[in-house]
Amino acid sequence: MSTSPMISILFVDDDPQSREFFQAQFRSLDCVVRVADSAPRALELIYDNEPDLIFCDIFMPQMDGFQFKKFLDARKNIPVVFLSVTNLEGKAILSGAVDFISKPLDKDSCLKVVMNLLREKAAKATILVVDDEEDFRSVLESILSESYNVKTAENGEAALNILNDGGVDLIITDVHMPVMNGIDLVKRVRNSADLQNIPIIVQTSDLALANSSLWVELNVERSMRKDDFTLWLENVVSKYGMELQN
Repeated sequence: MSTSPMISILFVDDDPQSREFFQAQFRSLDCVVRVADSAPRALELIYDNEPDLIFCDIFMPQMDGFQFKKFLDARKNIPVVFLSVTNLEGKAILSGAVDFISKPLDKDSCLKVVMNLLREKAAKATILVVDDEEDFRSVLESILSESYNVKTAENGEAALNILNDGGVDLIITDVHMPVMNGIDLVKRVRNSADLQNIPIIVQTSDLALANSSLWVELNVERSMRKDDFTLWLENVVSKYGMELQN
């Protein structure tokens, strides 16, 4: 991070209205703001003058936000905040983003991220893995632990005890578990004022449940068959430098 009192921000978005909005909102703050209409243009600006923080849209032509971050991470260590009209907060966290903001943008959300950076509060995200299979929990923990703080629980009830202590940024949960299953856990989370905004990814060996419309109703970001999930996770986690899968 720069030792200058001013923070340098690069805003990357192919939408001209979003670029104009961001520049207008931060013009009065103690920030240097540059904008780019594409990921390739952003890379040019980065090599010319490295920013302290990057706000980047996910869906862009030529190179999307995830591809841009993967390319950037191999060369630089700059915190990235992802932006999107689509709910991809969980995938953003897994790909190493320091934060995710839903579009349309608002000044308060953007300002909160900037102020956290100025106060040097950046920290690893915390992921809660919920699964009754100890071996599978260990596999996921080994994939995630280098880049994230990982907590584990063997069922939904144990997960709620951890969640009520606060500090969890993402939940990855199985469905079929004793004591409290994944469906009941997700419903409890979504009905809690304190927990309802935590992104959730569901993985299950039950093909019918993996494809159920229930998860859309419960605002689950992604549901997958357990057989496919581990590979997807390895591909998404930017630490491993592998190609992202949709």
